[in-house]
Amino acid sequence: MDIIVYVSPNRTIQKLAKLTKTLAQSQFPITVKVIENKKVFFEALQENQTVIIFAHGGYDRIYENWTNGSPSNIKILIDENNDDVLRGKRVLAFSCYTATTLGPHSVSKGCDVYLGFSQPINLELQNKGNTTPQVRFFLDGVYDLTFAEVILDAINNNMTFERIERKLKHELNRCVVEQVVKCQVDEEKCCFCGQSFSARLIPEIILTVKQTVEAIQCLGNQQASFY
Repeated sequence: MDIIVYVSPNRTIQKLAKLTKTLAQSQFPITVKVIENKKVFFEALQENQTVIIFAHGGYDRIYENWTNGSPSNIKILIDENNDDVLRGKRVLAFSCYTATTLGPHSVSKGCDVYLGFSQPINLELQNKGNTTPQVRFFLDGVYDLTFAEVILDAINNNMTFERIERKLKHELNRCVVEQVVKCQVDEEKCCFCGQSFSARLIPEIILTVKQTVEAIQCLGNQQASFY
């Protein structure tokens, strides 16, 4: 049995899923296969139990591709019409909103465990006008660092999904505080992009990550090991 990592071909997702290169190049006690093709993904699902997904999401669906304002570029990977493909699977989905409807529905149809997000993996401050490119890059970096650390730990130590959920929440809260402190020590330089952002935005930045943390939900068999 392998761990399957599906990465949407969407340009934004490809950018956000940089850590998959680390997964593909690392040595693990189990084989990790990174897949970007829908057909290959569904074939791999038939033979393997654990799947990590990086894709845009909606309340009741995971998108193969999604571009805001471009209906012709909207393609569905999994929704309530075919989520039986997740029956017996252990799913870690980095897809906005999907723990709201798709996660519970797939668990009701036999998905062993579904760990995902009920709200956005948030890159916007509460006051959207304050979301400068530097702030967005900073938040992107916080998520990249945390997701990579937690996934590597989960694979190397075959953690339970309950532990993965707790570690994601703890490390996101820890990482954002640690990195904003570093920025201030270094004359407000963002440690991820080397560009300045105003110290007055720090409470909003921390709140944004806190909202993402609160959206993390583990549904189904929380005591299931990762693989």
